[in-house]
Amino acid sequence: MKIVIYILLLFSCSVYVAQGDDFFKVEEQNKAAERDAARVQADYARQQDDIKQAAIRADQKRTALQEQRAMQERAAANRVAAINAKVAQDKEDARARAENEERLKDKARAQAQEDEERTYQIRASELKLQEAQAEADQRTADADLKKAITAAKLKRVNEEVDIQHKRESSNIDVIQSEADATRNVSSGAGEMLSGLGSK
Repeated sequence: MKIVIYILLLFSCSVYVAQGDDFFKVEEQNKAAERDAARVQADYARQQDDIKQAAIRADQKRTALQEQRAMQERAAANRVAAINAKVAQDKEDARARAENEERLKDKARAQAQEDEERTYQIRASELKLQEAQAEADQRTADADLKKAITAAKLKRVNEEVDIQHKRESSNIDVIQSEADATRNVSSGAGEMLSGLGSK
């Protein structure tokens, strides 16, 4: 009986020792598991931090890319706006040049028309002056002709007057001669009669 108790006691001790060894093993396993869990958590935390940092870097890169794209788009828009502005300015300059050329052409046409009208007016004035001069020359010629005619008439009248005067003088001379002759005849007859009477 003592042997059985001893055996049972020995068996119990060996079970207890075996259980104690198992307990220590479990405890070590638990500690190892806790360490593994802590390591896993640390790794997880590092991974999460790496993910966050990667996300931050990705966000920063995305933001930088967006800003770069926005800057490129703004630069492109500015280039397009500059090109459009230059095209618009070139069109405006071309329109202004065309208007200026048309204005200069209109001015040249107006100037040519004014010159032509002025030339016409000068020619008309010259023709009027020539006409007036011709009329004056005609009047002068008419006056000269009238003077010549008047002078010729006056000369003819004077000649006729001279002829008439000469004729009258001749008639007077004839009459005077006849009178002288008659007087002489009368005087001669008287003398003759006187001579006869005295005889």
